[in-house]
Amino acid sequence: MQIMSIDPSITTIGIARLDGRRLVSSNTFRTDPKDTLIDRLREISVYFRAMKYKGDLVLIELPDSFMRMGDYSVRNARSIQLLMLAIGVITASLIDRNKIEFVGVREWKGQADKRVTQMIAEQECGKKLNNHEADAYVMALRWKTVLKFKKLVRE
Repeated sequence: MQIMSIDPSITTIGIARLDGRRLVSSNTFRTDPKDTLIDRLREISVYFRAMKYKGDLVLIELPDSFMRMGDYSVRNARSIQLLMLAIGVITASLIDRNKIEFVGVREWKGQADKRVTQMIAEQECGKKLNNHEADAYVMALRWKTVLKFKKLVRE
């Protein structure tokens, strides 16, 4: 099964492509923080539309852990809004050609921090990935094992 897994952001997007459990490629797409919001969203759209990815599945992370009662504050409200705009643009850019599933942060990551996902990614694929790429890769691994199983049990 070929999966593209995306750790979204308005500034830095981590992308991992897997064939089975094997990491085929990983990369990071960045937008310029000096650009306007519309220009940054346009850059994200152009990037993902040009990708022409046609695997079995695209996984996109959702920020569920930020939205729990008590965690949603004025301090991070703007960040959540920007993240959700980026997720919307990524989804719209890929939806015509791909099956898409959303994976909540707590669902695949729990309380683990970036060091843990980097360590797991390095052990699994044998090379060091940056935080964003490691998150995308480990999210796909977790989906292929635990999350896919839970989904099947629920159905």
